[in-house]
Amino acid sequence: MWLGPRLSPGLHASPLYYYILFPGVWLTRGNALSIVATTVFLAIIVLGFFTYATYKTYGFWGLVPAALLASSPWFVTMAIHPGNGYTYGLYVLLALTLLWFHKRILLGAFVLGVAVSYHPAAIFALVFFIYEWWRSKYLFKNFLIICLALVLPWAPVLAFEIITHGYIIKHWKENTEMGMSFLPSLNNLYAISAQFQIPILLSFFSYCLAGLISRKRVRNWYFLTLPSIFFLSLLIRCEIIIFWE
Repeated sequence: MWLGPRLSPGLHASPLYYYILFPGVWLTRGNALSIVATTVFLAIIVLGFFTYATYKTYGFWGLVPAALLASSPWFVTMAIHPGNGYTYGLYVLLALTLLWFHKRILLGAFVLGVAVSYHPAAIFALVFFIYEWWRSKYLFKNFLIICLALVLPWAPVLAFEIITHGYIIKHWKENTEMGMSFLPSLNNLYAISAQFQIPILLSFFSYCLAGLISRKRVRNWYFLTLPSIFFLSLLIRCEIIIFWE
């Protein structure tokens, strides 16, 4: 299998999504519930690693963000929904945990590449890798490492293009009348505000204040998060409308 789930007309995700789910399906002889079980198992691993990293770095107080994450409705939703539009969030969390606590640019970039190959919305986490790359000593070497790690998860799709002599590109050229329109929504931000009963502006200023009083690296990550959350909220709720002239 060379192609993954269809993201939009003519564009497919990486088949890694299917590869990772396959062992559970095979072991249970095709039981569909194995897909949910695999996703829950992945969520437990990611949460466990995040908890270990926060506890090792911050001690007892590191368990607080881990507990908040585990009880978050967004994390629970990602854990029980096996669709690629949900699961990519687990890989983003794992990639950022590797980058923040262990500064593993290569491994973190590869995991982020897997997330992007699941869903394009994950690309907004790349801004943190760009920041850490700029702070690193070996700019050229780390640049190549990040690029290679991001491209690797797309290897099956690239191989498919080579074998079929550019089938996907040809398909796009032959259907130039096909297009997409996006209707953005800020429902994600409103949902966060409604859950905690805190006005969005107050949340924004509180977030900025917390960032300003933090040390430099934490402060920069804080303010890099703001545009990422905003654009991610737009993209994750975009309704794709396909039309033909």
